[in-house]
Amino acid sequence: MPQEMRDVVYNALWKVTPKIEFTGSKNSSDTFELLYNPPQDPTASNTEPLKGLPTWLLANKAFLHEGLKQLHLRASYEQHAAHLLHDAAHLDTRDRLVGLHLAKTISIITQFHKRRKSSSIKSVDAKELEALGPVLAPKLMKLDLHVDCDEKYSQKSYPMDLSFFDHSDLRLESLSVNVRLFWPCFHEGSKIDPEVYDKAFGVFKDEARRLGRVLVGSGAVFEFDGKVEGGNEMAVFVREGE
Repeated sequence: MPQEMRDVVYNALWKVTPKIEFTGSKNSSDTFELLYNPPQDPTASNTEPLKGLPTWLLANKAFLHEGLKQLHLRASYEQHAAHLLHDAAHLDTRDRLVGLHLAKTISIITQFHKRRKSSSIKSVDAKELEALGPVLAPKLMKLDLHVDCDEKYSQKSYPMDLSFFDHSDLRLESLSVNVRLFWPCFHEGSKIDPEVYDKAFGVFKDEARRLGRVLVGSGAVFEFDGKVEGGNEMAVFVREGE
């Protein structure tokens, strides 16, 4: 059977179990989840996870090698930044066929706060993210950052610091940064002041553009989207130029 047809078969098999949960070390209750083919398959995140890799991979060596290759090509690791390094260090050896060191796509969730005597807001997981760069660098092609910002940024538009990957060896095909703002007026159901929003979006856009040039390259193409979802989110999408 040609490789193209075999890939179709592997794709169908992975869709049967689009959400997979891996256990941590024998002395730990930690888990790590992997989603196959998001966001093309939005139902994946709501599916009951399979515990560990499916048994069909053991049919023969070709199934194991080619099936895992298809998994890594389309799977996304989704996790809070604070847990990523811990997950990478504590996965059991039996699950080393998967892991962050093999990830081509990863979705990271983090929170940003304004600290005292700081002129900008930074990720509360900045140190973990800096250390994560070398782990992700070998295979990673697509990175999605999901940032929750506190009210100080929403109200004052402090500069945003996304420099935690500046000194990594990451070279991506695409990057997306999605920021969710916590507006007091938003939660009260009032309208957001467009002038305040535009200022916050401008500050965020400049820093996301800078990070895109670092991770994707000087020829990167940018797309900006403000007021997505419920009106309190904004996003920047970066991809390689033609």
